Amino acid sequence: MKNLVLLHGALGDARELDAVKQQLWAHYEVWVFPFSGHGGRTPDEPFSVNLFVRDLYFFIERNHLERVYLFGYSLGGLIGVEFARRYPNLVERVFTFATKWNWTPEIASRETKMLDPEKIKEKVPAFAQLLEKRHEEDWEKLVLYMAEFLAELGNHPLPENHWNKVTTPVCVAVGDQDKLVSVKETEQISRQLQNGRLLVLPGTPHPFEKAPHDELARLAVSFFQEDMP
Repeated sequence: MKNLVLLHGALGDARELDAVKQQLWAHYEVWVFPFSGHGGRTPDEPFSVNLFVRDLYFFIERNHLERVYLFGYSLGGLIGVEFARRYPNLVERVFTFATKWNWTPEIASRETKMLDPEKIKEKVPAFAQLLEKRHEEDWEKLVLYMAEFLAELGNHPLPENHWNKVTTPVCVAVGDQDKLVSVKETEQISRQLQNGRLLVLPGTPHPFEKAPHDELARLAVSFFQEDMP
């Protein structure tokens, strides 16, 4: 059976993708990759694209996986496509959902304003409790590391021709009600990719828990199985 690796979003954990994972078991051997610092894994160095890609490489190598499919939500999609760019021989296809591709200092500043543990505990205590449940006592350090990471993405955006070097087939999906990721930027990325595909999900916002999980799983399987015997 083919191997499929699921990549969760920023501040998420392996359980975040449980709903879609259940729909994919019938088709693939499903693995969930936990990003550094997430799910109770103590972050021991600042976050970076290089760190996440390196960790994913070691995860695939350690589990002896060959020619994997990748399904990435939000940050997971960005890392999945970057991994395919660097290691095309290890990836069959990539399916992303709700991934933010275009980062500027202004966008990063807006998104990091609430990535302050004290503000989170004061203004959205329910979210603080969720983060503690997901990441245990390290959640505050995780939030600070993620804020620094997003600021770095904004201050040092990728070059314009970065994604046109990706040869792996990639499907980029986005909801038309996503307030973080625009359909326009997602369409632009799909055109930059050498083998890109755009999917727009009607009435769908950014949070994964509000996404149509059955439909996402169906679309991903359909894309993964195209042109296959």
